[in-house]
Amino acid sequence: MSEDEVMSEDEVRRFDWMQYIREVFADMVHGGFDFESPDSSTERFLAAIWAANARAPFDDMIEVIVDSDDVLFINDGVECERNEDIKEDIVGGVIGVPVKCYITMGDRGRASLRREDWEKVKSGFGLLDSCIFLGHNEYLVLRTREDRGEQFTYLAKKVYYDLMSEEADIIEEGPRCGGY
Repeated sequence: MSEDEVMSEDEVRRFDWMQYIREVFADMVHGGFDFESPDSSTERFLAAIWAANARAPFDDMIEVIVDSDDVLFINDGVECERNEDIKEDIVGGVIGVPVKCYITMGDRGRASLRREDWEKVKSGFGLLDSCIFLGHNEYLVLRTREDRGEQFTYLAKKVYYDLMSEEADIIEEGPRCGGY
């Protein structure tokens, strides 16, 4: 599906969003990817997840895990129960550790974390390389790999997309991490 295509409401409901995510993932894996500093291929995958979550008639937000063997796991809230603890998602050995990336939706269309998101991130400490929270035209990457030393201190990168023209001479910035 190209980004230029416009789908009717009926087509949106019938479209296989899970298969679409899987196809974009397969293309991304073939071409290489980077969850800690997403490249254009990885960003296309993130956009597919956002589009599916925003347009598909799911009961809950999509959660995606890519494990250490590059296996994709998608939870749409229907087949699998949500867990507040990432370790519960991994129990049973089906998902290879360390998890390369846990991807979910941010709060209210923004790439941000709620208190329960922080608890889930902390629950995956030592098992998780990175987390990505998606928002409308933005994403937030948290590098959660344990080798940085300080437990529960994460390197964050937020990317925001917008249109810009020559007439725009001032770029407004939102609040930064840490309140700087």
